Amino acid sequence: MKIPEKVLLFRLKERFYAIPCTDDRISGIIKDKVITPLPEYFKNIKGACYFKGRIIPVFSTSMKLGYKEDVSSSTIIVVKNDKGLTGLAVDEVEDILDSSILNFKKVILKKNNIISLIEAAGEYKNEPVFLIDTEKLIKNDTTFNIHLEDIIIKKRKNL
Repeated sequence: MKIPEKVLLFRLKERFYAIPCTDDRISGIIKDKVITPLPEYFKNIKGACYFKGRIIPVFSTSMKLGYKEDVSSSTIIVVKNDKGLTGLAVDEVEDILDSSILNFKKVILKKNNIISLIEAAGEYKNEPVFLIDTEKLIKNDTTFNIHLEDIIIKKRKNL
């Protein structure tokens, strides 16, 4: 992944992370949205929510990055990917910045499920910032093979 010109900076677990802000990848930011939990179906999915009339999966970004789940994530970043729209649950969105301000340097880290998601490291307000590849973040998950609308309807029928 090439370091993008602009990034969306957000906080998760008291740390700064960034995702590329290119090619209209960011479809929206949702605050204080009710997420319908789907815990019995997916490990890294926090649930599903409505966004512009569509049901989208909401990833537990903290779990995907190796943290224990934190229910306090109250902001959702909606990103476009090759599978459609996906929500990323984060603690808060900080800003959209030129990546040159963050002085990103490509990092080569041991490849494992978590560290391979980090493409570069930089600094913001004297704290580290980690640039995440959103495609890799959601790519290895098989949840998109299932229609969330069908799951929610089946769940309602079972109640």
